[in-house]
Amino acid sequence: MAKPGSVFAGTLAMLMACTPSAAEQSQTLPAGAYIYRGDDAANLLDQCSRSTPAPGDSYFTPSPADIVAFEAALPEALRASGETPDSYRPESERQGWSNLADRWARQYIGIVRDGTETIYGNFFPREMVTRHPENDFSRSTMIVCDGGRSFFGAEFNPASGQIVHLAFNGFA
Repeated sequence: MAKPGSVFAGTLAMLMACTPSAAEQSQTLPAGAYIYRGDDAANLLDQCSRSTPAPGDSYFTPSPADIVAFEAALPEALRASGETPDSYRPESERQGWSNLADRWARQYIGIVRDGTETIYGNFFPREMVTRHPENDFSRSTMIVCDGGRSFFGAEFNPASGQIVHLAFNGFA
């Protein structure tokens, strides 16, 4: 027979064992984010309606912590750009750059150029993922010609914590 309280202690120990540690949590990629391998870089950097960074000398896989830092730096750069993603909507429905991770899907690739590591991100409305469930966005590059400011690319320097390139799609 179990001692009083031992079932609770055992259950608590099991729950604690199932809870990710801080180190494990820092290795979790944010929802809606996809990291590309180096052999996919050419596709991600071949956008038809906006400028992209120059190809790299080589490529690397960014860590989830790098992506979290990128996404933390991005909202300020977007606001500073003066662009708005939803200017086509009635003013009462505009959300601006709020809730970035909830509203945009993101595809990332690490680029090494002249010994400097940067991360390029391809951003598009998250609703595109649900509209196209047949696509594996961890391997299928989202390329939209035109599309407006809701489609954009950004390059982040993890060493400086700065967005170093930001470009938006045009309008048809």
